[in-house]
Amino acid sequence: MASVATISSSEAEAAKVHASDILSIKAFAESKGSSPIPSTYHSITDIHDDVADELAASIPVIDLSLLTSHDSHIHAKAVHQLGKVCADWGFFLLTNHGIPEQLMDELMKKSDEFHDLSMEEKEEFGDKGPFAPIRHGTSFYPQEEKVHYWRDYLKVTTFPEFNFPHKPPGFR
Repeated sequence: MASVATISSSEAEAAKVHASDILSIKAFAESKGSSPIPSTYHSITDIHDDVADELAASIPVIDLSLLTSHDSHIHAKAVHQLGKVCADWGFFLLTNHGIPEQLMDELMKKSDEFHDLSMEEKEEFGDKGPFAPIRHGTSFYPQEEKVHYWRDYLKVTTFPEFNFPHKPPGFR
């Protein structure tokens, strides 16, 4: 006689959560459900913090004030450095950009508030493809990806047209 707790393999498969069904990592992590994390989210098996720290320390830093210098030699050297960094790395950290620390802190605070909204409130910003001006989701294309990011994101297009979610109040 089978026990009441026995689950058939077809029931277990039905209870399995697929990555494309997860609309918010935050909501999934906070849920009291018993669904296991889909295996496609297990992309890192051995974390080496020392490697990540070493890599982070080597990320190039570009000083914007040098790019806007009126001294032609300083400006030319900075442009050359920027071109090399873009060719070699494809990204960089930017310093002396003139954006006040208080404004960056407020943006981070509003971003936290956005991610704290309920799924229903964020639903209108759901990922509608890579060209949508405002996109909220968990991965680039979860239906087709083989490995998924364990993150929620909000992407906004600000050029040539400024787009931003109207929630939470003051985010814009």
